[in-house]
Amino acid sequence: MMLPYATQALGGWRNEACLIPIAVPGVDLAALSIRGQIRQSGDNPFLTQDLPQTADPAASGIRILPTTFDVAGVPTGHAALQVTKAAMQALPYAGEVGDPWIGTYAIQISGSTRLTGAFLALASPIDSDGAPANRPVSVGGGGCGVATAGIVLTIGDSGVAVSVAGMDLIQVALSQASIAAAALVVTAQAAVAAAKTQADRAQAYANQLPDFVQGSPGASATEVGLFAAAKGMAFAGGINRIRTTGRQLRGDGGAASYVRWVAPMPALTAAQQDYSWFQAADGSQWVLEAGQQFMAAMFGALGGNGIDARPILNAALAAPMVQTLNLGPLSHYCSIPPSAVDAIIALPAGKWLVGITRSVSAIYVVPVAFGTRSRAVQVVQHTDDVNGGSRDYSVYCQRSGLGGSLGDRVAGVTIRAQNVDGCGTTVERVDVYDATGYAHYDSADYGGSGPQRKLRGIERRECRAFNSQVCFESTGDAEVLREDCYANVSITTWDGGALVPCEVIYHEYGPIYKVRSLRCVGFGQAGAGAHPITADAYDLRTVIYEDCDIEVTNAVPAIIAIGQMTHGTLYVVQDLQLLNCRFVSANAAGASFANTAAIIRGGTYIGGNSAANGLGNGAGIDVSIGAMLDLYAPSLTGNSDPAGQGASYGLNQQAGVVRWHGAGILTANGPAGLQFAYSGTVQFAATPIMTPTTAGSGSTLPSYRQRVRGEAAETSWASYNPAAGNQRYFVNIALMTSVASRDLTDVMLSLHGPDGDLTFAQAPLSWNWQSDALIQVQIASSVALPSGFAIRYMLTEWST
Repeated sequence: MMLPYATQALGGWRNEACLIPIAVPGVDLAALSIRGQIRQSGDNPFLTQDLPQTADPAASGIRILPTTFDVAGVPTGHAALQVTKAAMQALPYAGEVGDPWIGTYAIQISGSTRLTGAFLALASPIDSDGAPANRPVSVGGGGCGVATAGIVLTIGDSGVAVSVAGMDLIQVALSQASIAAAALVVTAQAAVAAAKTQADRAQAYANQLPDFVQGSPGASATEVGLFAAAKGMAFAGGINRIRTTGRQLRGDGGAASYVRWVAPMPALTAAQQDYSWFQAADGSQWVLEAGQQFMAAMFGALGGNGIDARPILNAALAAPMVQTLNLGPLSHYCSIPPSAVDAIIALPAGKWLVGITRSVSAIYVVPVAFGTRSRAVQVVQHTDDVNGGSRDYSVYCQRSGLGGSLGDRVAGVTIRAQNVDGCGTTVERVDVYDATGYAHYDSADYGGSGPQRKLRGIERRECRAFNSQVCFESTGDAEVLREDCYANVSITTWDGGALVPCEVIYHEYGPIYKVRSLRCVGFGQAGAGAHPITADAYDLRTVIYEDCDIEVTNAVPAIIAIGQMTHGTLYVVQDLQLLNCRFVSANAAGASFANTAAIIRGGTYIGGNSAANGLGNGAGIDVSIGAMLDLYAPSLTGNSDPAGQGASYGLNQQAGVVRWHGAGILTANGPAGLQFAYSGTVQFAATPIMTPTTAGSGSTLPSYRQRVRGEAAETSWASYNPAAGNQRYFVNIALMTSVASRDLTDVMLSLHGPDGDLTFAQAPLSWNWQSDALIQVQIASSVALPSGFAIRYMLTEWST
């Protein structure tokens, strides 16, 4: 084993001060730094005894002594490792009574570890009166051959050696092929003294490599030099494993282990040459060893804008032995490919792209002129993926395409089901900056000539988007969980640069299966804060926002949920759930709904938060045509300019169906006489706190005489037309008591399918009075309904 350090056990008597002189021939220690530490074991997080450089002969540490010179002027550096009596006595006890405590020490010279081994506190009969009888099990290293008198440490170009003063020479021949490329200690040997820079030393060593790599049968040659040098070598037949010291420079992060390629190993492809394998000068072929951590630098992606990392990163990800590629603490600059290529970096199914942290690992897009591409490009794309992902890096789109056409747009990190269904992809702690397309995008292909694809089990955790056209978007038959995500599209950008106009912060459209946003935050100027909307000939199924906080600073609602007509057919948002959320708009409604069925539980909805628009469109919630809302004790506040002429509404019920459950709060702030807690018809199962206590008509809310609320299951329905496939049903609903006035009684009905059912028949409901204590409901479905449906009803009889 060829290493740049020596190993030797050291120690001393527990109840005495420990003083061990260290001599380093050929090195003047006077201008160098030296320090050490003692711990229970390597990598133990608890420091047992610190040994800093010290000038105090009475303190624990390492003291540099005067350098001596021989007749030829060659120096010998001197130091003393000293541990005070009190410090030796403070070292732990372990094992049986009489056993030494065995820890581990290391000594660094100018930042490089040069000596390490076991450190022993030897059991002593002297002054051991207070020694404990009960001790923990010993877990330290072995203590054979402990040196207590002094050592001679020899550091040179051929290795490090240690001898123990006063004992037979214990020569640890730790040849290292060139510690000159890594050593920060200046030795007295001429070859190293002549090397002026680290690069010079690495190249000087590389020139010697053919002589070094002689090998013997079965040998492994470690640290054979840089990648280019290894390609120029001839390797003995017995050498089957090598390790490079770097890609271009020693220590550049590109060091890698290779094994000799022999049949029946998988065939090598030309596209991978000089990425995952190389051919040496003697014709031997060497392939990256499986099981090691694969860093981008191993393949030549060394960071900086002088290297186009796009082909390198794609080759690395395509390498058969690479499951996870680490970008390292580097900024990788990538070119934009031709229009025929979907993505700058395309991840094969099941693979991961990771960084160290998103603050040090980054991908930068190199912007191109408008018209370079005919369609948008994705920076990172997981295509047809199963259980792959991205983690801990940032993407800087650098506003490429800003001001251009749709084809010039650049999107951030995309998960796409294109040719087959995808599942299990996870993106966590990935930031996207300045995307002129979607920052984070989930897409299951649908429509067109191909079949509809699915995405299932997709997760984005702790992801962020800044200054982007769309921050988080999901489309197609997708199931997505967004958790603890954040988006900022303030007009004051994160870097003070140009604003990328934001269309939507959180967006769901098309045949969505289920998208759930949990504890997500959005802030800034956008076309909408959240925007579930139908597209093409599909209903949008389930969208959930839970514990989210979204605020827009311009004149649009914080959330807009809309079902739309397509080719003459209405498609709706079937199941929108807003749970304990905060939606706030500066100059429009906090929330706006049309052709949407929604459940709102708790939360805060504030419209017209700036109270400066004077248009009266700052309702807490706006309800439009086709919307059916069940509100469970939320807090709604509407605002309009007090100096204007616009009315304000906590709840502006214009053309939908609204049922209010529980208490909650309804507040309107605006011009005197134009403040209304709510407008239109609202079915109150409980009375909220209202300010002012008036409805939209300006009249005080009447008290009610009775309320009836319940559900009639499908098993209780009668069919008057069984020959038509049970598509025409009648349900009788009895009241608690007879109504005094049918004219003062409101009736609200809805048809609910069983959990998980996707039929959602748009069945017309109609009703009539059978008597003052009985109504009859007719359900006329266009299709035969499966079992499990139910009629929900609410009847309120007002007193006046």
